[in-house]
Amino acid sequence: MLIERCNRYGTENIAYRTALYELNGDTFYCGFTLYCYGGTWEIGDLSCDLVAVDTTTVTIPCKEEEYLKQIGEE
Repeated sequence: MLIERCNRYGTENIAYRTALYELNGDTFYCGFTLYCYGGTWEIGDLSCDLVAVDTTTVTIPCKEEEYLKQIGEE
């Protein structure tokens, strides 16, 4: 499946990441897809197959404990 996606986007590799961040005292998480072209990683989509984050919901309010549970790092 990953090879098919790489071929579809003409990329060497694809990675999925999430991030937890704080803004004005509130915490949020977001997901994004990274594409590797010529050894350089670029954010390609503000969506992530690992968690329920799609392009219509770029950020989700979330406490750190909830985020850690979501990604399995409790």
